[in-house]
Amino acid sequence: MKLHLPRFGALSMTLLSLLACRALSAENVIFETIEQVNLNGFIDTRGGMRLQNDKEQKDISVMEIRLQLDAELQCDWYDVKYKVDLTADAVTEDAGYKTRELYWFSRPSEYIDFKVGRQIITWGTGEWVFLNDLFPKDWQSFFIGRDKEYLKYPSDALKLSLFSTFCNLDIVYTPRFNPDNYITGEYISENKDSDDRTVEQPDDWFSDDETAIRVHKIVKGYELALYGYHGFWKMPRETEEGLYKFSSLNVYGGSIRGPAYGGIANLEFAYYDSTEDRDGSDSLIPNSELRYLAGYMFDPSRDFSISIQYYIKRMLQFSEYRNSNEQASSSERTRQLLTVTFTRLMMNQNLELLIPFIYSPDDGDIYIRPVINYKYTDNISFEFGANIFAGHKHNGYFHNLSDNTSVYLAFKYFF
Repeated sequence: MKLHLPRFGALSMTLLSLLACRALSAENVIFETIEQVNLNGFIDTRGGMRLQNDKEQKDISVMEIRLQLDAELQCDWYDVKYKVDLTADAVTEDAGYKTRELYWFSRPSEYIDFKVGRQIITWGTGEWVFLNDLFPKDWQSFFIGRDKEYLKYPSDALKLSLFSTFCNLDIVYTPRFNPDNYITGEYISENKDSDDRTVEQPDDWFSDDETAIRVHKIVKGYELALYGYHGFWKMPRETEEGLYKFSSLNVYGGSIRGPAYGGIANLEFAYYDSTEDRDGSDSLIPNSELRYLAGYMFDPSRDFSISIQYYIKRMLQFSEYRNSNEQASSSERTRQLLTVTFTRLMMNQNLELLIPFIYSPDDGDIYIRPVINYKYTDNISFEFGANIFAGHKHNGYFHNLSDNTSVYLAFKYFF
């Protein structure tokens, strides 16, 4: 067969031109997508020291440099977000990175949206105290003086939200259990050998999973909500010498929040169903509990607010628990917490003074976390804070953390 070279050359050039145009078009799409990415973040330098001698820990309570990068792509029908922390930590003598958020969000209609990936999830009415909010918390970060946003720990989950005029429904499915980042002795001590723990954590995908549900609606300015949770207790319990396990848990609760007497009032309750030991006869498994919270927030004057909360945790089947545990104390049956938070803005709202008090009447101990934050410019802020633990009973939770009383300074640059 004869090949007509001029025609073959013209055909080849046409094909090459089409491919080049296709490549240029794809390249333009990529560049246009990159240009749509919103990138920001901050550099946080934070250093602190203990005011007490702790033979188990270094004198420095926190000493780190943190670079956070936050990239977000917003398109017509979906959003993608990626937030990562790069850290150099002198306490652990380590450097690394942690993905704080990485999710894909879409709202295909006004009645539904969903978010898939690593995300920060929170609900309920508690401040510093959480009843129906069973999403993970980072207590180590909170007690050493990192930014308060780090109290909320990320979940690897699927969140589905459905909206209607009757009510709204949120469903969060976590295919593998996400526990709290609890105290392990890495940064702070509890006056016991936390480093010697052997923890058995449920970590099988789609078997050791969690499901959280919230039904909520606003009625005449009041936010009403019902909650449900199926998963595990967020902190492990010692079952044998040095062996800690997470027991299974169901939680059912409700809340109401709205205006009252010139402020905002809230009520919340939760029933903790410890499914592995409902009769309370096994002292190595947490008993079922009832938890209650009442709160009120008001503004005595401009740029000054006070938030007060009263929390009760009541152990059920206490008689059975005491029969199975010779060392059980009647003080374990009920635990109360009173939290008071003062927030004051000054100097054209560039200076913030935040002082939370968390006091336990049963244990006679207290935790105070004062923070003074000064916004020097829109991009630069300075912060001074402290973590103060005090008490007189040896079994008090905050008393056991008293060796970790510390102060810190921080410098933050936003870009």
